[in-house]
Order: sequence, then structure tokens, then C-alpha cells
Amino acid sequence: MPYVQIINPPLKLLIDTGATKSFLNPEIAERYFSEFIKNEQFTISSIFQTTTRDLCAEIPAFPEFNTNKIIKFYLFKFHHYFDGLIGYDTLKDLNVQLDIQNSVIKTPNTQISLSHYESNHKLLFYTQIS
Repeated sequence: MPYVQIINPPLKLLIDTGATKSFLNPEIAERYFSEFIKNEQFTISSIFQTTTRDLCAEIPAFPEFNTNKIIKFYLFKFHHYFDGLIGYDTLKDLNVQLDIQNSVIKTPNTQISLSHYESNHKLLFYTQIS
């Protein structure tokens, strides 16, 4: 799974073109971005469950992106390793091009190296037919 490493604060942000929104761990948001947190109810749906939460943070883009745009993160802890997820909404807004062959993401103003996370966990789905 490709992700970018942010230097300050130290964050690992998964790149997920299949996610329609961007997410950030609420603990990270409280620690580093508390002045940007606001109330906004949202719903997260997966094949397993639907969850409603009520906080987001609109944060100035990290210096690695070399832009003055704002990134909207919905506050939700979705993974034990990643601090957040950059979804399609943000990738599109930042005009990101994924260059998987060279392990970089490109924007009009910069290029950021991608790191890769390999999980040892396997996801299995069981269907019961009656």
C-alpha cells in the first residue's frame, strides 16, 4: 500500500484513490491541529459496518505538497499503522498524478516519494449459504 511520509509533524498518510474522503486519526488531530477542528457530522460506510462521527479538521496542506491549499480531513481512526488517509477528493483537489512505476506522486509544484507498507495480515471473507 503506497503512502507519503510527512516530516513535521511526523505522519504516515496512506494514498487511497478508492476512498472518497480523507481521514486523520483524531488523536493526531488533537495533538497537532486542534485549532483547525470543527463539528461536521459524516458517515463512513464499509462492507462491514456504517459509522457516524462528527468532527473534521481543515488543515493547511503540508509543506511537502508545496501549495497553499487546505486539506479537509474527517477525524476517524481507521488503521493501526497509518496516521491518516489521503482520498480521491484531496488527490483531485491537489491535482496529484500517481507515478507508481517511479514510486512518486506529482503535483504541479512538487514531487513526493512514496513509501510502501506490506501487511502480513490476510483478509478472508466467508459467505454462509442457507
